[in-house]
Amino acid sequence: MFTSPTPPDFALERSMPSAPGQFTALNEQKCPSAPKETLGSNNSCFSGGSPEFPAAALTMTKLLEWLLGVSLVLAAWAVVSFDLLELRLPQSYREAAWPMPLYLLVSFGCYSLGTVGYRVATFNDCDEASAELLGQIQEAKQDLRKKGIKI
Repeated sequence: MFTSPTPPDFALERSMPSAPGQFTALNEQKCPSAPKETLGSNNSCFSGGSPEFPAAALTMTKLLEWLLGVSLVLAAWAVVSFDLLELRLPQSYREAAWPMPLYLLVSFGCYSLGTVGYRVATFNDCDEASAELLGQIQEAKQDLRKKGIKI
């Protein structure tokens, strides 16, 4: 059976409860906005977990998703480029695959620049927040003047 180390934030859940409902209280601290009916059978934030293996420990983070994707692409590139499985692919395939990581890196850079440029161009102005901030600055200046500090 698959076993994995327990993350430190779930160590408290495994300790013996000193009072009834201690597990629920601990989970409500971790998931205050989660309705009680959405908590799993073990009162974890995610359903499907067990006291031994909380579901949160089994979820994949974005970092792990990206690392998995990159490793799969790298493995496929290595198989084609170095003919690791002796597939006897035509030489033209190997020549096309060799610079592929550089092409992907340049494509990712172009995509990133385009995304940042689009987000900057469509950034919303916050007129209310600007007016509120200017008002707070004026209040602070008046308060400092009352205390004898020149601005």
